[in-house]
Amino acid sequence: MFATYFLLLSSLGLVITTQAQDCSKPAGGDNMGLKGDDILLQTFPEGKKVTFACNVGYVTAGGSASITCNAGNWTTLKLKCERSNCGSAGEVENGNVDYPEGTEFGDKLVVTCNTGFHMVPNKGQILCGAQGWMDRLPECEVVTCDPPPAVAKGVFSPVKESYDYREVVQYKCQSDYTLNGSSSISCSEHGTFGPAPTCVIVRCEDPNIANGQQVDGSRPPHGYRSTVTYECKSGYVIEGGRTLTCGIDSQWLPGLPTCQRRDCGSAGEVENGNVDYPEGTRFGDKLVVTCNTGFKMVPNKGQIICGAQGWMDRLPTCEVVRCEDPNIANGYQVNGSRPPHGYNSTVTYECISGYVMEGRRTLTCGIDGQWLPGLPTCQRKNCGSAGDVDNGNVDYPEGTRFGDKLVVTCNTGFNMVPNKGQILCGAQGWMDRLPVCEVVTCYPPPEVVNGVFTPVKESYDYREVVQYKCQNDYTLNGSSSISCSENGTFGPAPTCVMVRCEDPNIANGDQVEGSRPPHGYMSTVTYECKSGYVLEGGRTLTCGIDSQWSPGLPTCQRITPPPKPTTTSTTTTTDSRPTTPDNHGDNLAIGLGVTVLVSITVLYLQHY
Repeated sequence: MFATYFLLLSSLGLVITTQAQDCSKPAGGDNMGLKGDDILLQTFPEGKKVTFACNVGYVTAGGSASITCNAGNWTTLKLKCERSNCGSAGEVENGNVDYPEGTEFGDKLVVTCNTGFHMVPNKGQILCGAQGWMDRLPECEVVTCDPPPAVAKGVFSPVKESYDYREVVQYKCQSDYTLNGSSSISCSEHGTFGPAPTCVIVRCEDPNIANGQQVDGSRPPHGYRSTVTYECKSGYVIEGGRTLTCGIDSQWLPGLPTCQRRDCGSAGEVENGNVDYPEGTRFGDKLVVTCNTGFKMVPNKGQIICGAQGWMDRLPTCEVVRCEDPNIANGYQVNGSRPPHGYNSTVTYECISGYVMEGRRTLTCGIDGQWLPGLPTCQRKNCGSAGDVDNGNVDYPEGTRFGDKLVVTCNTGFNMVPNKGQILCGAQGWMDRLPVCEVVTCYPPPEVVNGVFTPVKESYDYREVVQYKCQNDYTLNGSSSISCSENGTFGPAPTCVMVRCEDPNIANGDQVEGSRPPHGYMSTVTYECKSGYVLEGGRTLTCGIDSQWSPGLPTCQRITPPPKPTTTSTTTTTDSRPTTPDNHGDNLAIGLGVTVLVSITVLYLQHY
C-alpha cells in the first residue's frame, strides 16, 4: 500500500514539473519594444505578464499591448504600431510647401520660394520627428537689386537705392541721341539688372541709286528708323528692296538696291519672215521684222521697241494675199464669190432665224487680205422682260435672248395655273403667256369628339387658323390651333380627353397638401413620410395629360439604425482558478496525468 502511494505522488510531481516552464525573451512586433525593467531580462517565469510600447516616432494603432508566459510560450501580441503623423506644417508666403514623402515620422517636407524670392534661412527641408516637425518654416523674401548702370547721354527712372524683383527702370536719351537696345530693363531673379542700352547719334547718308528716284519717305538728315522708298525709272527694274530703313548703325537696311534695264528677251518667230535684233533686247532697243518675197506683213509694222512692260507690240505675220472665207456664227452666205477669195471679191450674209445682224451684210476683200468694212455678227434676238406675276417671281437664269428660258415660281401657299414654270424665248418673242399664282385652299379640318373648332367655313385659305375647344370636364391634348398649310391640308388636330389621376397610394406616407379626388389635369398633391421613414422621390406630384402622376410615385423607406459598438475583454487566470481559455491546456494535462496514474494503480492491485 505504501508503494502505491509513493508511486502516485511521484507521478503527480513529474506531470506538474513538466508543465511549469519559463519563457524566453519575447520578440514583439515591428517598431515596438518591452516596457520598464523587463527589457533587461532574458527569461521570464510561468505566468509572467509583460507589456510592449511603440518605439519613438510611432503610435499605437490598436490591439492589446500585454502578453503572458504560459507553459513556455507567450500569448499572442495584438499591439500594432504605426508612424506618427506630423500633419501640415503651414504655408509659406511667396513660396510652396510640398510633402513628396508624406507627413509621417521620418518624412521630409520641401520648401521652395517663388521666382524672385530667396529663402531665409536657407533650409529647404524639415524632418518629421517624434514631437512634430523639427524646425520652423523659413520665409521667402523678395530679391532686391542695386541701382542699374548709368548711360552716357541718357538717364533712367525711377532713381532709388534698391529695386525689388521685376521692378522696371526706363532709359531715355538726350535730344539727337537714339537708344540702342531695350528702353526698359528689370530687376532679375538673380538680383541684377539686364544689360543697359546705349545712346548713339544715328545719321544715314542720302541714298545714291542710278536710274532710280525716291517716291516716298524722309528727307535729309535721315535719323534712326527713317524710311525712304525708291522706284526705278520707266524701262528699269529694281533688284533689291524698294523700301529702306535707317538702322542703328547709320546704314540703310537691307542694303541699297540697283536699277537695271529691263530685258524683253526673244519676241518669237515669224513664219515666212525673219526677226532680227540689231541693237539687242533691252529697254530702248528695237527689233526688225521682214517678210519673204510673195508675202505681205500683217499688220504692216516692221519695227517693235522694247518698252517698260516688254515688247510694245505683237509680232506681225507674213501672209499670202488672200481673204479667208468669212466665219460668221449663226449666219450664212446668200450671195457672192466662193473660196479662194481674191482682192475685191464680195460676199453677202444673212442671220438664221432668232438672230439679228449687227454690221454690214456685204463684204469686200481688201489689199491687206481683210474683209471690208469688217465682219458683221449675228446676235441672239432679245425677248426683253416678260412682265410680273402677282404672288410669284419671274427669273431669267439664262438671260432674255433667243433660246433662253425664263422660270416662274409661286410664293409659298400659292399654286401655279397653268402649271408651266418655264417659257422659251423664240424668234418672235416669248413663246407663251405667263401663268398666274392662285392661293392654296384647304377643306375644313377634322372634327374632334367632345370638342368644337371655330371659325366654321366651307374652305380656308393658306395660313388661315382654326381654334379648338373641349367640352366641360375634358382637356385639350395637343395644340389648340392648327393652320391651313402650303400643301392644302391642316396639321394634325388635337383630342379631347378625360384626365383623372387615381388617389396616390404611398405606404407609410401622408398627404400634407394639394387637391382631393377626383384629381384633374395639372392637379398637385404633396406627401411626407411617417416618423421613422425617409422619402425617396419627389414629394410633390402633378397629374399629367395621360392621367398619370409625374414624376412618379415616391416611396417611404424605413430608416435603419447604425450597428451598436462591441467591446472585447481579456482575463488572465492562474492554475488555481476554474478552467478558462487561458488555462484550459494546463488543466487538460493534469487530468490526463491523473487518469494514467489511476490506471497504473488498478493494474498493480489486480496483479497482486
